Amino acid sequence: MPPRSFLLACFSVLALCALAAVGIGSWMVADRLPAGGPDLFEVVVAYGGGIAFLLVAVIAILWAYLDYALARPLVTLERGLQTITRANPDHRLEIEDEHHLGGVPKAAAELVQQLAAAKTSTNEAIAAATRRVEDQKKQLEAILQDLHEGVVVCNLNHKILLYNRQALELLRVTGEIGLDRSLFTFANRQPLLHALGRLNNRLAEERHRTHPEGVTARFVGSTTDGRHTLEGRMSLILDTESNPTGYVISFEDNTDELAALGTRDHLLREATEGLRGSVANLRAAAEILKAYPEMTKDEQRSFEEVVHSESRYLAERLESLSAEYRELITGHWPMTDIYSANLFNGIIHRLRDERAISAEMIGIPQWLHCDSYTLVELLDKVIHQVGQATGAQRFDLEAVAGERHVYLDVVWEGEPIPAAELVKWLDAATIE
Repeated sequence: MPPRSFLLACFSVLALCALAAVGIGSWMVADRLPAGGPDLFEVVVAYGGGIAFLLVAVIAILWAYLDYALARPLVTLERGLQTITRANPDHRLEIEDEHHLGGVPKAAAELVQQLAAAKTSTNEAIAAATRRVEDQKKQLEAILQDLHEGVVVCNLNHKILLYNRQALELLRVTGEIGLDRSLFTFANRQPLLHALGRLNNRLAEERHRTHPEGVTARFVGSTTDGRHTLEGRMSLILDTESNPTGYVISFEDNTDELAALGTRDHLLREATEGLRGSVANLRAAAEILKAYPEMTKDEQRSFEEVVHSESRYLAERLESLSAEYRELITGHWPMTDIYSANLFNGIIHRLRDERAISAEMIGIPQWLHCDSYTLVELLDKVIHQVGQATGAQRFDLEAVAGERHVYLDVVWEGEPIPAAELVKWLDAATIE
């Protein structure tokens, strides 16, 4: 109930009680009057009415004063505080000086100022913290974008909170993943749940304190369509009380690596089991030819044909296996595109500090797809090896385009390198 209504109700009850008391008192006085005296009604009206009017007037004046000095200022203070808390924090409390609230308005104004200052300070702190979080998020996103691995951050409900561009490529997502979507929309569920269960068990048993991988576990999964194999690590995100709040997965697409392992296994089987029959036939024919030199020419010719055919088959098969092996190795070696002029300039700058040997680039530059560092090291070693073998001090370097490959020529004036020496260089682990 508002203060003014409360005061009005109190003084109304007081006035009614006063009227009742006056009426009862007047009736009791009139009842004791002697017979033949003044009439009861006249006594009540004359004396009770005057007293009642006087009491009601005094009560009304007192109510009006208290309403002016207490109730109205309290209502004004209440409305001002409501305005500050609900609509306008900068609103000022305006209360007339004629009141009997003492220091309440001043204390309320100071409290409002302190609350405003505290709110401003809190808002500034929140804004500063928000900016720091945004800056850290941007830094984290920038770091994640530079990683070659796909990274996805999820909560315990497997909703995606953060990811990098590499994750889009590895998960074969066109466009954006979209935050708050389930990770299982893009990756197979069971391997991830298994890894998360292992980490939760390790954390619950406190084995993560001594485990070599802590709160990290490896997993092998796949995309939802099963076409691409994903291999990576899952790490739990812990709060200050070591309770898990989410997890981070970092992964790579190992589909090609697994295919390469399958191809290598196939090559190994072909190089052993696949050639065993031909080697056995060749050995048997050779042993028979050696053991029975007195056989007829027709018999010898048949065994010689076996030796010839099996030898040719082995040579062709070994060449095919070697080509497949070279393709397998070079296909997975880290290589980039480089201009041959830049490659040769790197070698020329290396040789420039050596007075005994110099090199010059000739011909039309070509684009190469190679491991440039290894190739520079190789050409540098070859030039020094040729210089030691022939005494040549000046070399020309040229990139020549072929039908399928680009050939790098090292040209010098002097004696050629014998074939036997070249075979030794090729068979050596390193060129010295």
